[in-house]
Amino acid sequence: MAIKAAREEIERFMSNKDPEVLCITGKWGVGKTYAWKYFLQEAVKKNQLGFSKCSYVSLFGLNNLEDVRYAIFRETQDNNSKSNSLFSFARKTADIVPDIPIKGINIEKKF
Repeated sequence: MAIKAAREEIERFMSNKDPEVLCITGKWGVGKTYAWKYFLQEAVKKNQLGFSKCSYVSLFGLNNLEDVRYAIFRETQDNNSKSNSLFSFARKTADIVPDIPIKGINIEKKF
């Protein structure tokens, strides 16, 4: 029953056009990341995504809000293939030079 409820909630989340956050919790190794990637792939195949950009972030090892914001930025995926190169470049650049401040981007309001 829990798997069915989780599936329904993830599918609802992925089809929603309004920005929101979904937290998937559970013990280590139960398949949280696997489930997310699987359902995302299925939603893309069926053209059922309500959003063009998403980010999957594990909170393990993140110590503060700044770490979370950076991880969200770094892990953002654009499901629109025309924009993938720009996001890929931004993520790679952010990883290479993490100490350069990013001006004019308020991640909190974007997500």
